[in-house]
Amino acid sequence: MRLRHLALTLAIPLAAPANAQLFSPLIERGIRFARDSQALPQQDQGNPTQPTGGPLPPAKRSGDLPKPGPLGPEGGGFKLIHSGGILNATGRFLHLTGGVEFTDRGYHVWADEAYGDRGTDTYTLKGNVIVVGQDESIYGDTVQVDFQRRTFVAESAETTLKPALVKGRLKGNLYMKALKAYGSEREIFGESTSSTTCSYPEPHFEIIAEKTDVRPGRRVIFRKVKLRLLGHTILRLPFLSIPLDQRTYNNLPEVGKGQLEGYFIKNRYGVPLAGNSAINTRLDYYSKLGTGYGGDWTYENRNLRGIFRAFTITGPHNQLELISQHRENFGKLAVTLDSAFEKDNYLISSNGMLINLRALALLPQGLSSTRLSLFRTSSTTGGANSLQQTINLNDNRFFSKRLSYTLDLANSRSAASFGPGQDVHRQQLDVNFRAAGDLDKAQARLDYIRSIPIGESSNFFTTSDITPSLSLLSDARRLFGAGFEKSLPFQTELSWGEYGDPVTKGRITRSNFDFRFQNPLRSAKRFSINYQGDFRQGVYSDNTAQYTLQYGTQISYRFTRDTAFNIRYNYLRPYGFTPLQIDRRGRTNNITSDLAFHPFRNATLGAQTGYDFNVARQMSSFKISPWQQVGLRGEYGLGRWFNFRALSTYDTTRHAYSSTRLDLTYIPGATYLSIGAKYDGIRKQWAAANLFLDGLAIGRLRASVLLNYNGYLKRFEAEHFSFIYDLHCGEAILQILNTPTGFRSGRTIVFFFRLKALPFDTPFGTGQRGQPIGTGTGRDY
Repeated sequence: MRLRHLALTLAIPLAAPANAQLFSPLIERGIRFARDSQALPQQDQGNPTQPTGGPLPPAKRSGDLPKPGPLGPEGGGFKLIHSGGILNATGRFLHLTGGVEFTDRGYHVWADEAYGDRGTDTYTLKGNVIVVGQDESIYGDTVQVDFQRRTFVAESAETTLKPALVKGRLKGNLYMKALKAYGSEREIFGESTSSTTCSYPEPHFEIIAEKTDVRPGRRVIFRKVKLRLLGHTILRLPFLSIPLDQRTYNNLPEVGKGQLEGYFIKNRYGVPLAGNSAINTRLDYYSKLGTGYGGDWTYENRNLRGIFRAFTITGPHNQLELISQHRENFGKLAVTLDSAFEKDNYLISSNGMLINLRALALLPQGLSSTRLSLFRTSSTTGGANSLQQTINLNDNRFFSKRLSYTLDLANSRSAASFGPGQDVHRQQLDVNFRAAGDLDKAQARLDYIRSIPIGESSNFFTTSDITPSLSLLSDARRLFGAGFEKSLPFQTELSWGEYGDPVTKGRITRSNFDFRFQNPLRSAKRFSINYQGDFRQGVYSDNTAQYTLQYGTQISYRFTRDTAFNIRYNYLRPYGFTPLQIDRRGRTNNITSDLAFHPFRNATLGAQTGYDFNVARQMSSFKISPWQQVGLRGEYGLGRWFNFRALSTYDTTRHAYSSTRLDLTYIPGATYLSIGAKYDGIRKQWAAANLFLDGLAIGRLRASVLLNYNGYLKRFEAEHFSFIYDLHCGEAILQILNTPTGFRSGRTIVFFFRLKALPFDTPFGTGQRGQPIGTGTGRDY
């Protein structure tokens, strides 16, 4: 057994949103702002074959609460439900005592005493305060809220945040306490905070911090933080900065062994900076590569934000990595600048250099906008050099509702060198212009497309040139009204233009008429007929002409909602000759049909095939059957817990079943079983067999298995085993992942603890190239 990777980690990335985000509209807007403005792209949402762990812990209750009123801003302004004591009202000012209950802007509020300003929707709540929203509940001694500005100050507060509040960044409730918390939708601050996802009165774990700074959806920063586990402090840090936009971020050391790295240890440590900036340092050691060190600098203020990353390895292998992502606003002008420099990266190219640069400047002006961009990438590997560069200017202008234009200019350059005398170089300017005007009965459109060579470029020509083209486009509604369109919907186009000729490398003038009609309406009756057609006539300046006829129809008869018989006829044929590549069409003349019916309850049988008249006329001497492949399918299902499906394809030329696929899904309770197999009828052998068993429960232990067997190689390509032990709010996970063939083959053993409420992907169900492994069996899946 080759032990490729043995890792022991504590998976506590703390992808939590905040400690005192009180109001769901406030938080939703904050997360939306963070998602639109963050410097790093969103991560993948995870592998669907992730093993299923234990259920989330039951929610902690702080007493039975009355049902909250209407939620959201549409819930209206202040509405008093109950006041057990004195009601003092002077104009818009209120003072309520003796137990108060009211609603405002969709939030239900209880308190012993309340002071308020109905004009500004600001209130001070004292004594046994409860604020209930759609996705959270807040308990505290004193809470000051501004429902209009969505700001708050809370003292001795306890908050329950539900998963819906943070849009998938939590899978279970987050319970937070703070001696004092205050903030708005952009940023929340807390003092003497405690955070946990454990619902026990004495939680299994807590993250306690003297000060907490939360930027929803982007980052949470703890200062003077302690991690308490089972009532004991196991970790103290002066500073901890955790990204909320990186799914697989890990704050704790990782130890293991890799095929390329050898034995390794990877460390991250945060360094506090003033304002909204932070540095996460890295210090790694690889027995085969050497020592790696570097860090990520994250910076942000009102008009700019970004990340700069530097990392290097020195020792037996030398590597350098510099990456930056920068966003900045100059008034309405938004500027983006991304760059990457990779030298001798052992994961990409251990003996090469890669440079990427992307710059973008966008100036919106109402409906109009102007954009200037630059993309440049260059690489050097093993004596070969390559360069790709594009400078693009895009301008969209709307002069009125009837008149607009789009201009796109792109200067492209490519160069490559593979050795002495093997240089390749090409540079061109691409012009793409379109102007459109509304003429009531039609739309007028002017197009100009041209590629212009710059410098010396041998054999340069393009078939996409239009220099220029004027078109009039209309339809049945514009010409004859909505009533006529219902009976005969059609679109028509009349155009005249000059185009590139690929044969003479000159210019061809074309006059063109196009008329298209269709009846795509779906009938509610059992029997229906749908049809469509197209007539296109082109006349060219070299004394040639071509017209094209295209027609298609479908006749359907439905037995039930999901069973029917369909027959389709498709015809396409050009007549004449065209010198333009864009007008050249193939020939189609075939009929296809499919049938699906229920022979008995819960079972479906289906078949499909077709007949090609062109093949029958032209290829009969080659003994190629005009009958298309015959597809047969059968399915039997019992609700959601059992499904069996068989698909088979019969090759009418070889007179053999080319492939047969079998799928079975069985879901007895919380366990999920999926089996897939494929039989190669040409080679007469099983091509593949796959199995996925998930969530097999034995007490508090859940096991998952994923096996991929290659019948041609007579061996397994993937063997994944996962064992998850339920620890209430957490899980202990052991995974054994064996990949005996292919890229970076070997065996990985992983053991770690994770919190159930935090989204976190494991390596289970993922191949060595990052691809998901399921029960698919190839191209016929």
